This record gives sequence, C-alpha cells and structure tokens, in this order.
Amino acid sequence: MAGLQWVQSVDVGQMDEGKNLPGWYEFHNSRTGNGALLILPDLRGQLERQYRDLARAEKIKNSPPAPPYTPPPDADKPYLNYYDKTVHLELARQIENKEMFNMIREYVEATEHKGSWEYERAQESFTYLSDIKDELIPIEAHQDFRMALISAENKYRAKKIAEHLPIALELYHTNKKLQEIGISTYQEESDSSFDIHIRQMYADDILLGRKLSGEPEDFNF
Repeated sequence: MAGLQWVQSVDVGQMDEGKNLPGWYEFHNSRTGNGALLILPDLRGQLERQYRDLARAEKIKNSPPAPPYTPPPDADKPYLNYYDKTVHLELARQIENKEMFNMIREYVEATEHKGSWEYERAQESFTYLSDIKDELIPIEAHQDFRMALISAENKYRAKKIAEHLPIALELYHTNKKLQEIGISTYQEESDSSFDIHIRQMYADDILLGRKLSGEPEDFNF
C-alpha cells in the first residue's frame, strides 16, 4: 500500500515534457511561487524511467512470441469511410434516381457544418442550458448563434462559481478549525479501478527494475 501511495505522488513528475499541468497545480504555483521548482532536473523521474525500462525489457524477454499475423480475407478491399460525403454522393448517384440524388446532395451539403467544433460545442451548451429549469438564462445577441450559446453557458458557469465561492471559503475555514482540534472532515474521492491498476503497474515495474539492478525492492532511492 505504501508503494501505491508513493506512485500516486509522483504522477506530475512523470508528465511528458510540453504538456500543460492540471489547473490546480497552475493555480497553486501562481500563488506560492513553487512553479520555479519545475525547472529543476527531474532526477527521481529519470531513475523511475530506468527501472521501468528494465522491467519492460525483462517482461518482453520472458513473454512468448506473438502468433504470426494472418490478414483477414477481405484485407485487400478498400476502406469505406462513413463520414466521407463524397462516398454518400457517389453511392446515391449510382443507385438512386435523379430526384432522390438531388435530395441527398442537398441534405449532405446543408448538414456539412455539423462536424465543426463550433457546432459541437454549441450543442453541448444548448444541452447544458436546457437542463436548467429553475431560472432563465439570458442569451445576448450575436451574429453567430453558436457563439451566443457558448457565451451564455460560460457566463452562467462563472456566475454560479462566484456565488458559491463564499460558501466554499467558509467551509474551508471550518475544516481548518476542525483539523486544529484533531477532527478531519476531508474525504478523498475514490479513484477509478483503472487509475488504481495503472499506479499498481507503475509500482510493480519500479520494484522489478530495482530487483534486476541488484537493489532493494523498495522506493528508497
């Protein structure tokens, strides 16, 4: 269990270079100045990767060879892309009559914008706002209705966050006072079984790498 908890604490150190940190880390670092620590060399992360590389190489060496690949009988057939509008139109041209072909073409061209990010995002905003039954949500005028929906959702979320910040701050101070007298009210959310499995796999690989290096099977390095 100790190893599992330790691996959870090093997730940030093992993030790929160039990836953004989670929002909480950015918020915390901007107020504590600890973001400067991220420019220090990741010495422990390098050791972890070395141990994990050793473990993976050992597992591959001891794994049975993969069966030879046998392509399926229809492997030589061309791929039919369901989302390619030209495929739909070509099939309609060959199969349907002229009137039906024109109807399908008009439909495809009219709904082509549905694949855009703006449309998908607006659909999400509309669904979110539609679920709010206890108050009216103002939607400002905009030349693009999608942007109007997205903006309305963002402003509503910001408004609700601002309304709940005093309650969150009061709860925080209450929990701090309770902790000072030995009462803990914090309950950590349980991780998903997948997250637990991944952390356990990392921990096992590090311990195996330590063993293969002739070192103690622990995390004291």
